[in-house]
Amino acid sequence: MSLRSWCKKGWLRKLEPAQDYIFNLLKGAKRDLQACKVNPVGLDWKFQIAFSAILKAAKAALAAEGYRLSRFAQQYRAIGSLAFTLKLNKIVIRTLDCFRKKRHVCVYKQVDTISEWDLKTIQEYADRIVTAVEEFLKSNHPSLC
Repeated sequence: MSLRSWCKKGWLRKLEPAQDYIFNLLKGAKRDLQACKVNPVGLDWKFQIAFSAILKAAKAALAAEGYRLSRFAQQYRAIGSLAFTLKLNKIVIRTLDCFRKKRHVCVYKQVDTISEWDLKTIQEYADRIVTAVEEFLKSNHPSLC
């Protein structure tokens, strides 16, 4: 699989990379990353904010490659796209997908399901991914930084 094959399947759409779009996604990811660490809200909210940072960073990397997500399964595909853009391994992708599912539970089914460990772990992943996307952009798409 590749981003090109995802596009052929309709999971992605072509997008002309735009510096301001990518800048705003990364700015939002950094804001969310900071907010999930300092906001005096519950674990569920902090978890959701950290997950949002990961999604925005993934979308920024996709946009730099000339793609955007189609309507269906956006969060799932955003996470999966990190295997292509950042070359994240399957274990990391599966872990992020587990977090996607936990987020779904705490948003739509049951509150107070996020543990301190879950929050700490997703914050660490969010830190690494946002930083990795910034490095990816500088290395592979310096005109978009």
